[in-house]
Amino acid sequence: MLLHFIGIGGAGMAPLAELACRKGHKVTGSDNELNSKCRHLIELGIKITPYHCAENISEKCDLVVFSSAIAPDNCERLAAEKLHIKTLRRGEFLAEFTSSYKRCAAVSGTHGKSSITSLLVSILRKCGKNPGFMIGAEVSALPSCDIGDGDIFITEADESDGTHTKLKNFLAIVPNVEDDHSWSVGGTEALEKNFCTFAGNSENLIYYSSEKTDRLFEKHPKQLKLDKAPENFAGLYGFQAENAFLAYQAALLLGCDKKSAEKA
Repeated sequence: MLLHFIGIGGAGMAPLAELACRKGHKVTGSDNELNSKCRHLIELGIKITPYHCAENISEKCDLVVFSSAIAPDNCERLAAEKLHIKTLRRGEFLAEFTSSYKRCAAVSGTHGKSSITSLLVSILRKCGKNPGFMIGAEVSALPSCDIGDGDIFITEADESDGTHTKLKNFLAIVPNVEDDHSWSVGGTEALEKNFCTFAGNSENLIYYSSEKTDRLFEKHPKQLKLDKAPENFAGLYGFQAENAFLAYQAALLLGCDKKSAEKA
């Protein structure tokens, strides 16, 4: 397949484009600024145009992926529509991509997504597993993505555009739900409904208890509700101890040995 990414240098777009490339798809992209992520993709053989232009969309293109920051009147989106080429938001394509894995674990919440995703990937790798993953931030000890062995895929799931509702997960991980992105999804009620859908689309759920999350997730049939993390967990304190404890509990559900996970 030939895939084109509009805004390919974005924090969520670049690793997804790399994953598609590593899976054997032909990938092209465009961005108004060739940042370090773009330069990395170019080194992988991905052709990137340093501007948006209708001519970037070829009739041979099978799919166009765009971030929620790309406006509907973007010239490349319009060109794809004119050519009747399928288009997907970044999160929608992520959902399609992860469906090829046996078990997807997705982290969605107002705070902590990148930290928890990174910690969980690190634990799994140290416990001898080879997960695919996508991290929406730069991490010193890990690449931003990897395709893994086809069993487990770990990813952040963005609630700001509602696309976390598209994922079908083995495990949903929710550290918190706060009224941060309600303006972008249609209000507080819509945001909370999206989190209910995200959890409901997942076979298992881990979350930190609060008045709001208990209300939203009370009917989930396979939930692990955590009241709080130990005060000092893995040498960490405060919110990072909470993130690490949540990642540790997720690793156990994904098959890691308790002793090995604690050490990791």
